[in-house]
Amino acid sequence: MRFVTLDEARSARGLRLIVTAGVPSPWSETAKSCFDVKGIDYVAVRLTPRDADTRGWTNRHNAPVAMYDDEPPRSG
Repeated sequence: MRFVTLDEARSARGLRLIVTAGVPSPWSETAKSCFDVKGIDYVAVRLTPRDADTRGWTNRHNAPVAMYDDEPPRSG
């Protein structure tokens, strides 16, 4: 896993994972761990509480959000 900027994530292919930053999140940590255990490559983007650009891209107000290629964002 590596963290990238929002612009890098938008142009990337494959799995992108939006995770919370700055606050502990068991949901984001669990999502990362699931992909790590399975050996699935992904890039991560940090979501901060006031990050309107990432929220606008994912159409979600929470994290984690998984995005694969051109498929719709998945969360929940």
